[in-house]
Amino acid sequence: MTPDHERLLEDMSQYLHSAGYRTMSATYADVCDAESKRLLSKMYSVPATYVRTRSDRIAFNPQTETIFEFDAKTNLTKHEDVFIELIPVVAHYVISNLFGLKTIYGFRWPNIDREDIGFEINDTFAEMVTAIFIFDRDCQVEVNQWVEHGATSIFKNAKIVKCNRGRGSGDPAIKMEPEALQGLPHWKHLFNAITECD
Repeated sequence: MTPDHERLLEDMSQYLHSAGYRTMSATYADVCDAESKRLLSKMYSVPATYVRTRSDRIAFNPQTETIFEFDAKTNLTKHEDVFIELIPVVAHYVISNLFGLKTIYGFRWPNIDREDIGFEINDTFAEMVTAIFIFDRDCQVEVNQWVEHGATSIFKNAKIVKCNRGRGSGDPAIKMEPEALQGLPHWKHLFNAITECD
């Protein structure tokens, strides 16, 4: 976790605390011992990749019994796109449809002058995804096959892009172009919409 990611996560958490929410960690890095983290980092199945990339936090309001997940993401390049891991997004999409548990992503570009944005993982979000990147690594053959046969049914506008290497972890990822991000609200507005429904 980079300092910029920590700052965004703290900003999101504090905003929710001011609205009467409690937050707790949901990421494996905070619940696993060092040896478990090391061993999990060497596993590249779909379930293991999901466990390694779960949401940062869970937010809940005990008075209203409202609960949702949220995740902080940053782009440290000067590109104005959104590039995030695919498998947790698919999991959030399925969980939202089956159980009604929403996931809100907050996104920040620390190195360019641009306001934060937010998006909920739902059908509207899925339509904005333009590409799914899979990476040519021997350890990820199973994951890549799963992506090609399963994830494309959710992201109907996305093309599969095969690469030798990519940004970040090298796990399958989705991309949203800058044009698709125009008009997306600040993550605070998405939090406000949830709290107003309490």
